[in-house]
Amino acid sequence: MKGEPLPVKELARRLSAKPGNISKHCAVLIEFGITQRGFGNLFKIQPHLLVPGQNAVDFGTVLIRLDHLD
Repeated sequence: MKGEPLPVKELARRLSAKPGNISKHCAVLIEFGITQRGFGNLFKIQPHLLVPGQNAVDFGTVLIRLDHLD
């Protein structure tokens, strides 16, 4: 949520999931324009979707608050 790009292995570690599953989900999120893949195969949420100063993602009609995240 802080906008830093992360590799699949780190995302998997933070989410307690298998890297293969995370990779598949990232591919779908890229297809829908929610995440982007950058240099070094790092993934991050599209910056224009992040709400400044909040742990939230704004999809226009839906605002997802992730208050439990630090």
